[in-house]
Amino acid sequence: MKSRFPNLFLLAFLLASALTFNSTFGQTGPGGVGNSAGSSGQPRNILWLRADAGVTQSGTVDAWSDQSGNVQNASGAGATRPSFVASNTNFNNLPSINFAATGTNKHLVISDNDVLDNTTGFTLFTVFRTNLTAGNYSLISKRTSAGVDQSYMMWVNAGQLSSRAAGNTINGGTINNTTTYVGSTVFNGSTSTVSNFINGASASTGAAPTSIPNNASNLYIGAFDVSGGETRNLDGQISEVLVYTSTLNAAQRQIVENYLAAKYNLTITGDVFSGDGSGFDFEVVGIGRASSVSHTEANSAGLVLSTYNGTLDTDGEFLLAGRATGTNSVVNCACAGYPGTIQQRWARTWFVDKTTAGTLDASIAFDFSEGVGGLFPQVKDDYELLYSNNGGATFSIVSIPSANKSINGDKMVFRVPNASLLDGIYTLGTTNSTQSPVNGLANKTWYSYQSGNANDPLVWTLDGGGTPLYVNPSSQVPSASDNVVISSGKTITLTADNFAVNNLEVYGTLDLGQFSGWANSPPFCI
Repeated sequence: MKSRFPNLFLLAFLLASALTFNSTFGQTGPGGVGNSAGSSGQPRNILWLRADAGVTQSGTVDAWSDQSGNVQNASGAGATRPSFVASNTNFNNLPSINFAATGTNKHLVISDNDVLDNTTGFTLFTVFRTNLTAGNYSLISKRTSAGVDQSYMMWVNAGQLSSRAAGNTINGGTINNTTTYVGSTVFNGSTSTVSNFINGASASTGAAPTSIPNNASNLYIGAFDVSGGETRNLDGQISEVLVYTSTLNAAQRQIVENYLAAKYNLTITGDVFSGDGSGFDFEVVGIGRASSVSHTEANSAGLVLSTYNGTLDTDGEFLLAGRATGTNSVVNCACAGYPGTIQQRWARTWFVDKTTAGTLDASIAFDFSEGVGGLFPQVKDDYELLYSNNGGATFSIVSIPSANKSINGDKMVFRVPNASLLDGIYTLGTTNSTQSPVNGLANKTWYSYQSGNANDPLVWTLDGGGTPLYVNPSSQVPSASDNVVISSGKTITLTADNFAVNNLEVYGTLDLGQFSGWANSPPFCI
């Protein structure tokens, strides 16, 4: 005889069924904008050069490795190699590449690759400083020679920021001698426009083609090209270069500019992150809305921000987070300044800054594998979101009801309503370091992806989102050490005895099917 036990164990199933946690977490680009492939609806970050990562040098630069994941590495040769500055006060004491024109023109080159152009949109960012204001000085250029195989360029032209999309050039704004800037160029083939921004402020806009062809030209840093007679190389320094083969929307551009401004201690128009004033300068990411378009998820070294409840709905709303220096680790408490119930926490903290004229609800998640090289969160109610409003001197527990907590694969997710989402410092803690450590345990939490037989791998996913993706890379089913959540609207049928799991939560239906009994039980055995 068939038996059914709907909505078993949890009376709050109606609340739980309303949870909608975004679960793609596909951003690896600067500011939490984009990824190397342009997947999961993200812009494609095709090139990311940072002077604080991937530089091979012995005073002069031999190579500058791409951090985007696309392996578009820049290289230098002989007397044309620029020099490396390990700590530059003009760039917040971070490294820079010095292209000073002392004798032979200095530059780096990235060999032509189809992924670098052949696009209907691109966005360029360069953090730079010029030594001179007269004349033309190249920052980034993809062309063979003047007008030949020309894709895009950004340069300083007689004290203005200039850019070119194929053959269309725009100029504007003011570039002063010995001043550090973020230069941004956005090309949109669908509107046939290209726009320049200096430190976040609009500098110029003009006409552009509908697309950039697949040109057989190298990409140069600090030079227009290496054709005969070309001498307009950069006399200055560069610390960061970003290329997207996508048109970033206004919110995404503003978030990336905030990431660069915080890192290099720059004043920009549209600054929506105050944590850099307290030393939270690094890996700044954010979500936000501007000009009626949004960016809705971002991650920073293990902290993941996303929106929910449709509240990211007003231009000018942003939520940004950045971390301080230092590596992350697991800290065992009791810890001075932390609640006595917290047995363990993450060492790393993030400053979270909310900008809104109305309400903004957000999910704050902690990625165990990315944050501390950990495994899987365990009992969600053991984990607590910790908050400090006094610079990290003391922390309190943010009151988050169980219905607003979720385990999503290797992430612990807190859904934080506007009233509880305050500016300040956040991190993760646990009240049970044995059962639910902040670096996780090997037992996974499985969610019902669809209705079906409990022994069918197609039924189970590690994605705990409200609209989950199918995440089951090894085609597994729950084991005796794993946790299981049967989601609302799903029916899981048992056709064999001794289906054993560590912990079971039923929001939908558990159909006992041909089940006839159980043997010696693990923590939970049907």
